[in-house]
Amino acid sequence: MPLNACKSSDYFNMEGVLIVDISKKNWLGCDTPESLQEDLKKCFLMMYRKEPNFKIRLLRYSENIIYKIAFPFSDPVVLRVHRTGYHTSEEIESELVWMRELTENTKVKVPYVFRGKDGKFLQHFTSSGGNVYTISLISFLNGTMLRDLSGRSVYLTIRDIGKITARMHLESIEHLEHENIGKSADNGEIYNKGIKH
Repeated sequence: MPLNACKSSDYFNMEGVLIVDISKKNWLGCDTPESLQEDLKKCFLMMYRKEPNFKIRLLRYSENIIYKIAFPFSDPVVLRVHRTGYHTSEEIESELVWMRELTENTKVKVPYVFRGKDGKFLQHFTSSGGNVYTISLISFLNGTMLRDLSGRSVYLTIRDIGKITARMHLESIEHLEHENIGKSADNGEIYNKGIKH
């Protein structure tokens, strides 16, 4: 987000992470991204089979809270704390199932979705502030922001984005044809009602 697009209430924290003011920012209640980071340090290994020595840092706080977790001997991952009440667990899990299908069945490079120790894509934890949050874990993909490209590389990247979008569109049509689909009444987004838990 360019600086001139930031609202006056947006700010960069000490680590240079943009904190975006959103209309429903109070979804955290008495928690903060920093307090949740400390809570996640304590409970992460209870939910996921990962290396015990890890570092967690805030990447973004907007409608969700995104953390990057780095390990000494394996690739980093991204942990997303989903905004309470924004989407149902069913809708979030449908997105994760679709991402996993894209990883397994196509050449589209999307983050790999990790299951928790209980075999589920979604995990829940209670913060020190007493709030229950839904989280998911995906692989971290390195890349370059489009705004950082110039010249012919912009054209080539946009062309590649078009090809990837077309492949994802075809995969989504196939995904929808094979699943029992419902519609969310509040936002019209498609989600899968046939997920086995």
